[in-house]
Amino acid sequence: SRSRFPVRARDRALGAGLIVGALLCLPVLLTRGGELAPGTGSVRWAAVVGVVALAEEVFLRGALYDAVDKGWGPDAAIVVAAVAFAALHVPLYGWHVVPLDLVVGLVLGELRRGTGSVAAPAVAHITAEWVAWFLR
Repeated sequence: SRSRFPVRARDRALGAGLIVGALLCLPVLLTRGGELAPGTGSVRWAAVVGVVALAEEVFLRGALYDAVDKGWGPDAAIVVAAVAFAALHVPLYGWHVVPLDLVVGLVLGELRRGTGSVAAPAVAHITAEWVAWFLR
């Protein structure tokens, strides 16, 4: 039976992005022992982080994913984008976070494949960045 309130593919992608973004924050919550200490900052900082995360997703899970997918398929596209994601963050966070960034990159890639949209990983990435900032 058809629902009286159909959910558009775009809405599903955004919803999936929000859910995955929240799940990406679980390691922060679990390592803080339940203590929440809101980070300090500004709306300007949040805007910059949002734009940077969006740009990363448009490039990595958008252009790079599409280029690799055409030549080698979606599995290769997910792995290549995840490796690029991890490498991109080494100067910021160091080598010790490469395993975590690889896993996050793979999750975001699967989200891209599953929804067919770069919007879902972009929403997940931005959500995770903002929530992690608030929990710092």
